[in-house]
Amino acid sequence: MKFLVILLIFLVTVLMILTCLQFISYFNMMSKMTEMNSSFHQFLNDFDLSCRKGWQRYGLKCYIKSSIKKPWDVAKKDCEEMKAHLVIINEEDEMNFLKLFSQKQYLWVGLREDKPGEWKWVDGTLLKTQMFWAGRQPDNGTIKRILAEDCVQLRQDGLHDVICFDSYQYICERFHLVILPDLLSTAASISS
Repeated sequence: MKFLVILLIFLVTVLMILTCLQFISYFNMMSKMTEMNSSFHQFLNDFDLSCRKGWQRYGLKCYIKSSIKKPWDVAKKDCEEMKAHLVIINEEDEMNFLKLFSQKQYLWVGLREDKPGEWKWVDGTLLKTQMFWAGRQPDNGTIKRILAEDCVQLRQDGLHDVICFDSYQYICERFHLVILPDLLSTAASISS
């Protein structure tokens, strides 16, 4: 009988320890879920579920054209403050869209000459094709100038290299996040 009492006490103790471990595990899991929920909300804040008011959607990206003229470096900073960047043109379809979007205005894009003959987009990638340049571009200016033409603007006939200190309107772009309805309902249940 004494043995059964000791065995019963031992089993109750083990059961209590296991229950405590389950509670600790549960609280750790809840802490991790809260952390994941916070990370998910930060992710959603960094990417819009749709284009913001005033932005135009094309494919998986949103675009906005500035209403004021600024030098290239200031335009780049303005885009970054909107959690965007000066537009990077990846495909001919996008180039055609941007020509229509520009409404025949001269606009800064996110391309700049890093060193002579090496053109880089604002994300650090090299320009891989010459097909976007207008005829006889880049030309670094046809008139002998003191300042080099190291920045790029979009015109109806293609890209042109121009002086970075000139002021033009500009196009900013950011990704448009496409989320399936199932993921949205999961996010809603996590946040509640």
